[in-house]
This record gives sequence, C-alpha cells and structure tokens, in this order.
Amino acid sequence: MKALHVAQALPYLLPDFEKPEFLVRAVLENGTGRPEMFLALRKTAETYLIFDRERLPSVKPSEGFSRLQRSVYPPPKGPG
Repeated sequence: MKALHVAQALPYLLPDFEKPEFLVRAVLENGTGRPEMFLALRKTAETYLIFDRERLPSVKPSEGFSRLQRSVYPPPKGPG
C-alpha cells in the first residue's frame, strides 16, 4: 500500500489501516501477488434524517435534504 500511495503522490500521510476504525480492507492483486488497488472503509459518521410528515407537502423531502446538506457541509475548496 505504501508503494501505491507514493506512486500517486497523494498530498496526505498514509493512515494506519490496522486501526480498528477501519471496518473494511480489500486488496486487488494482478495475479503475481502484487497489489494494484487497495480500498479501506473508515467508520466516521452516522446520519439521522427526521422530519415532520404533516408538513411534508410544503417542502419536498429531496429539497429539504439538499438545503440541510449544504448547511452542514462546507463548500469544496478545490480538487481532491
């Protein structure tokens, strides 16, 4: 994984994938035992969406969710 990370010149340190916060780890090899891809899934957040069903006709759920999402996620600063 270190070699793949270095080859991509990613602008961040390689995390310790052995930490328990990583729930899923998968490696794709090319048949020679050499990894070509690595995927890791880290447990980071849990989302709850709760709404008033009686007022639902006044706001479409997708529109309300989009507005909420924009209010909690900062706009991207650039690629990456």
